Amino acid sequence: MSNIYIYQIYYDELSKSKLLPEFIPLDNTSNKRPDWFEFLVILNFLRENEPGESLFLRKFVLGIQAQANSKNFTRPFMPAAPGLTAFASLSMAVSVRSGDWYGFLSPKFQRKTQLDPQHVIQMIKENSQHANVALFSPGWDQNAFFKNPWEQGEIWHPGITQLSQDFVSYLNLDIDLESLVTDSYSAVFSNYVIAKKEYWVEWKRIPQKSFLFSEENKGKLGSSQNTSYSSSRNQYPMKTFIQERFASLILTTGEFQVLSPDTFIQSMTGKVFKRLFQDSLETRKLLAICDLLKSKYRKKSGSRYFCGSLFWASKPKQAANT
Repeated sequence: MSNIYIYQIYYDELSKSKLLPEFIPLDNTSNKRPDWFEFLVILNFLRENEPGESLFLRKFVLGIQAQANSKNFTRPFMPAAPGLTAFASLSMAVSVRSGDWYGFLSPKFQRKTQLDPQHVIQMIKENSQHANVALFSPGWDQNAFFKNPWEQGEIWHPGITQLSQDFVSYLNLDIDLESLVTDSYSAVFSNYVIAKKEYWVEWKRIPQKSFLFSEENKGKLGSSQNTSYSSSRNQYPMKTFIQERFASLILTTGEFQVLSPDTFIQSMTGKVFKRLFQDSLETRKLLAICDLLKSKYRKKSGSRYFCGSLFWASKPKQAANT
């Protein structure tokens, strides 16, 4: 039986007051590097609880090919059974163990995703034997519409694609972020990933290299470049938004069995970002179809991706710049 360790990070008393009782509090009140946000907290946890060897490194850096064996799972949210919670004691997770689930969420998880934590836990429990990664991403509509998180990022953080591509080249990975297509099984924002050991092995390798690359090469990886978030008054390091896309990079190139909420259900119940899209039934249906088309594109080599033609594609993109 798999255990589930979902940590929720807090920085002060205010963020601590927003933690959900189903999750495990993870203290970051010292917050020695606020410029890295949750990223460094997760990386330090994995450094202290070594998860092991990387298949991602073997396949894409050392060139050792492995047969693809990825499957995607999606389930509607079902009512949670009484008494099902994640483990509530930090001391219970002494190391990252095979078969167990680990997640590291911000205090804003429920506000961003509108998800009940009991439903999240139940969804993982019901599918634990068949999946090793579960995504609970905010921004379902943007994930559905844009080709990938880097294209989406160019609206809010201009230059993010090239800076990320520079780092991908530094890793000697043969990945073109301009042409990469992701879907709801391979794209996630805010590091809202709950996964088994094999995923965290892959994740750890890239952030370790990116941290060193950024720290030792000032100006690289957006380390000395700020970008806006929500409004021009809120400025944050570009590297913050680059690192949250590492999960999407790993998921599009790795071999994982991914669990994700059903996009068609989200299209009926989830929020639509009105600065980009009209909140209408037609728009919601088209966004869900966009994600379906991208999924089919990723599964079938040589197929074409027509999502942009479903919308007056330039209109929502222009709206984001106003």
